[in-house]
Amino acid sequence: MITYSFLRPLSKQKTFAEKKHKGFNPFNNSIMPILFLFLSLLISAELSANNISVSGGKLTTQNATSNTVRIEFNVSWENSFRINTGPANWDAAWVFVKYRVAAVSGGDGIWRHVNLGTTGHTAPSGATIKATPEGALVFRSLNGSGTFTVNGAVLTWNYGTHLENGTQDFIDDDDAIEIKIFAVEMVYVPGGSFTIGDGNVSNSFAATTISSANASATGTGYPTGGSNNNSGYPNGFNAFYCMKYEISQQQYVDFLNTLTQLQQYVRTSVELTFPAGSAVMYDDMVTLYKGPNLNRNGIDIQVPAAGNNPAIFACNLNGDNVFGGPDDGQWLACNYLFFTDWLAYLDWSGLRPMSELEYEKACRGPQPAVLNEFAWGSTALQKADAISNPGAIDETAGNIGSNVCLKSTSAINGPLRVGAFANSTSSRALAGATFYGIMEMTGNTGDPVVYAGINPAFTSVHGNGILKTNGDADVLTWPLPTVTGPKRGISYRGGSWNSEGYGVSFRTVDIDVFYESRSANDGGRGVRTAP
Repeated sequence: MITYSFLRPLSKQKTFAEKKHKGFNPFNNSIMPILFLFLSLLISAELSANNISVSGGKLTTQNATSNTVRIEFNVSWENSFRINTGPANWDAAWVFVKYRVAAVSGGDGIWRHVNLGTTGHTAPSGATIKATPEGALVFRSLNGSGTFTVNGAVLTWNYGTHLENGTQDFIDDDDAIEIKIFAVEMVYVPGGSFTIGDGNVSNSFAATTISSANASATGTGYPTGGSNNNSGYPNGFNAFYCMKYEISQQQYVDFLNTLTQLQQYVRTSVELTFPAGSAVMYDDMVTLYKGPNLNRNGIDIQVPAAGNNPAIFACNLNGDNVFGGPDDGQWLACNYLFFTDWLAYLDWSGLRPMSELEYEKACRGPQPAVLNEFAWGSTALQKADAISNPGAIDETAGNIGSNVCLKSTSAINGPLRVGAFANSTSSRALAGATFYGIMEMTGNTGDPVVYAGINPAFTSVHGNGILKTNGDADVLTWPLPTVTGPKRGISYRGGSWNSEGYGVSFRTVDIDVFYESRSANDGGRGVRTAP
């Protein structure tokens, strides 16, 4: 976590001068107004195999007339790629920003989402920025592979349209503000035709070539033998970006640490006033649990909630209460996510759920289907049966040649680090990767998808960064808890660490309305329609 402060002169010049302080408390500064930038990373800056980091953040070129300011930052991640043959795709960083106004400036302390301007974004040489109101995609402009570093990327924020608190009281030029910048690794899935179904007549769609974006057109936009009245259901034909990895435990910690106390309560399984070191995520049927972390989920309370102050969470997998240590599991896939936790995370980050047709497209690409194939395109697999460097930045499977975390006789008893099977030289099969380079679409934690034909309103609407007061997603066309009837419109693909694994085309049953407890098997990831 990197902290900067920005001092704005009393003469109201239109620039901010950056000055870094150690131990500086901006709220005790009585000399001049400040704009305070507080950088937080969704994935640790030290992560080795799937590293993404944000650094050098600063606010520049404030325009007090138009109420805009430039957010300048650097972003870097390892194992980046862009190729124009084969998959003909690339990876990207999805960058989004949260802010809150300090109490000294009349703010209520609640974190809110920064909506970016439509113009004024600048990409350095070799990089491309595709900005949307909710965030921006940053990626390579040219072919290449390995660590990709973007220095001096610029996003424009029209802060004059943002609220100081829950009323119609807008941010002033001299307000004290904290900002968190987040980055998530994504993979571009190109548009075009693909095969849905693998010929398994009992558990998959009928084999069909999807050649149209019209999801109500049976035989071209929807699998043969079925029917769908929702033409806007995202059927995989249009291009989209998919999270390269499952939501990690540090990502979920960072999410929790921007929520109100009520929202935190709903998005965890714990009493927020429990002492430091109390486990946060577990089966909701385990009531008032204060024991050690279960099934390799290491998220704990670091600072209990007090008064109106939310709790602070951190990773503590080894249970020694030295939070965020080198073997505390920040990089493990986050399990125990109820489907409403997953949807809330996606809404908060400006992403959206993936449809089950998009899941098959992201795994198989344009290649012919193979009966019962896994995400890497074959039925051959080697299960992880031990862990090397457990909980650490370089955690891997302990047995050479393994490519998936599924149920094994050694009882690993939880998910592994995201991207644990991939390195700079591993093949698609050894990395357990999809055709496009997306990791752990088979095994580790189950991938929730929107079941076809259940929620007729579901389309490609993205989250807006805003949650309901109770911590739920607020996108009305998503399969939310208020959906009536016997089904939710959510199913899980790929299997988990506690299953034998499902083939790419294997359709699990839709979750019914009575499924209300968290499971150690379930995680999640999000997608975003390509701009």
